[in-house]
Amino acid sequence: MLDDVTGHIEKSKKEYYDMIIETEGSPFYGHKATDVFVTAAAVGYYFEKREPVKDKHDLFRTFSMASEKNRMWLLKSIAMAVEGVDVLTDMKRIIKINEEFANAGIEYLYEMHKDGSDVTLRLADKMFEILEM
Repeated sequence: MLDDVTGHIEKSKKEYYDMIIETEGSPFYGHKATDVFVTAAAVGYYFEKREPVKDKHDLFRTFSMASEKNRMWLLKSIAMAVEGVDVLTDMKRIIKINEEFANAGIEYLYEMHKDGSDVTLRLADKMFEILEM
């Protein structure tokens, strides 16, 4: 069994997560911060941007995400794409990789949210772009 690991975000970006999940009309309104984290990690991965988390704020524990298997497999898939299948035995490494992608990706999500555009539509447009590649 893999270790229980704490997932972190940059302390200064916690307000981004809060704003995105607390604003009515946001596609993440009423969702968990972990939903935003997983999406931010995917966005960071897509744009190939990683930023180390320096001033850490605890966001989740992997054991608490046990019932969220789809989210965990997305995080594992991102880590595998970066380091290969062997990373699956190292939960600390899986989370660290995703923390770095999420730290960069949250900037993109926050900017979309902040400029008042339809975030759902912009994310859907980006997904269609990806699928057409």
